[in-house]
Amino acid sequence: MNRPKAALCFSILLLVTGFLLITSTEQQSLTVTTTTTANPNARQPISFVIQGVTARINVLYYCPTCTKPLSYQPNGWSTLRQLNVNLLRLGGGSEGDVAHFNINNYPNEWAQNFNSFLSTANQYGIKVYFVHMGNRFGTLFGIVCPEPSQGVVGTSIRDAKTMIDALAGNNALNHNFITDPRVFGWSVANEVDISNPTTYHWVIQILDYISAKGGKAWVSAPIDSRITNAYGFVGEMDFNKIEPLLRGHVDYLEIHMYQPVIVADAIKNHREVYVTMYSWFTQLIQNLMLGEATSGSIPVDHMIIGEFGIIHGNFSWTFDMQTVDFNDTVRSDYYRAMFWAANDNGIKMICNFELWDNTDSRGGENTPAYGIIYLNGTFSGPVTIMEQFYLTLPTASGGLVYVVLGGLNRESWIGVGANSNFLTSLRLLNVTQGLLS
Repeated sequence: MNRPKAALCFSILLLVTGFLLITSTEQQSLTVTTTTTANPNARQPISFVIQGVTARINVLYYCPTCTKPLSYQPNGWSTLRQLNVNLLRLGGGSEGDVAHFNINNYPNEWAQNFNSFLSTANQYGIKVYFVHMGNRFGTLFGIVCPEPSQGVVGTSIRDAKTMIDALAGNNALNHNFITDPRVFGWSVANEVDISNPTTYHWVIQILDYISAKGGKAWVSAPIDSRITNAYGFVGEMDFNKIEPLLRGHVDYLEIHMYQPVIVADAIKNHREVYVTMYSWFTQLIQNLMLGEATSGSIPVDHMIIGEFGIIHGNFSWTFDMQTVDFNDTVRSDYYRAMFWAANDNGIKMICNFELWDNTDSRGGENTPAYGIIYLNGTFSGPVTIMEQFYLTLPTASGGLVYVVLGGLNRESWIGVGANSNFLTSLRLLNVTQGLLS
C-alpha cells in the first residue's frame, strides 16, 4: 500500500474511532452556567471552512435599469475580501426588487442580471446562497414557500418547478444555475414551520426537485412549532427533532441563534456577557446541533450556523420592560462568545446576521439594526472579532482552500462528529475536493 493510501486509511480509522467515542449531550436547564473558559486571547482559533456573512442584495448589486439603492456600498466587494469572507448569504433587502432576479417578472432579463452578479462574486472568490428563493414582496427569484399560519399563499408546486427549470437552463442564456459552481446551494425557504402539512409537502417537493436537477438544497432554520423545550424559540429548531423530518431530502442543516434576552439578563444581573453567552451558545450547539451528529445521519461538517447577531442600541427586555444598552463592548463580547463556542465545538460553517446596516425607504436606518458596519461606513467592534476568526487559507493557486468532506452526498453521510484529525489528514494528503467546489 502506498503512503497516501495508508495515510488516508489511518485517517479513516481515526474518524471511526472518534465517531464511536462521541456521546450525546443531555438537555441543559435554562440556568446559565458561568464556568469560565480559557482566556480567548491566549489561544488561536481553528479557522472556519465557511467564513460567511449575511447581507442584502441592495447593498451589493442593482440591475442596469434600476436606480442605485440607498444602501448600496460601492466598496462592498472589496470589504468582503478584506474580511476573508468566502460565502455570501443574501436576502432581498428593504428597497424592493432592485436586482430583477424575479423569474416571472423579468423573463428576458433575470438570467443576465443573475449571471452578472455571480461573476462579480466569483472575481472576489466568494460563493453565494440565498436566504430563500423568494418572498411575498417579490424579491429574489419569486419562488415563495406557502406559510398558511402567516397568511402566505406562496407559489404552487407546479409553478415553482417550472421556475426551477428556468434556473436549470431554460432561460435566455441556456445556463444551468442550479449546478453553477459559483452558487453554494439552494435554501428553499427560511424559518418556515414544517409542522404545517402544506408547508412541509411543498418543501419536500421542491428539495427533491432541485436534487433531481443536480443541485444542493436545504431549508434555512426550519422550525417545528410542536417542539417545546428549555431553549424558547430556538428550541423549535432542534436538529434532533427536525432532522428525521428532512432525512434524505437535504444536503445541510441550518440553525439560527440570537438570544438577546439572555444578553440583557446578564447585563441586568451584572454577569459577564462573554462568559454567559459562551456557556449559552455552547449549550445550544451541543444540545440542538451535535446530538444528531452521533446518530450517523449527518456529519457536523454539514451543519450551518446561518444566523446569529445582536442589535446595536437600546433593547427592551420584555419580561420586566427594562431597557439595556447593547453597546459596542457588549456586541463584541457576544460575537467573541459565538465564534469561540462554534470553534470549540467543531462547527465549520458560520454566517452572521448581518454585515451592513440597511436604510429604510426614506434613507434612515432600517430597524432593528443588526449590522456590524454602520450606515456611515464605520466598522464596529464585532468586525475586529470577525477578523480574528476569518483567516486566509492559501492554496497553490492563490485562492482559498475548502477541505471538508467535499465528496459526501445525502446518501453517503456518516457520523463524523467534530474530528479535526480527519480534516488535517485530508489537508496533508492534498485532497482539495471541497465543500465549495
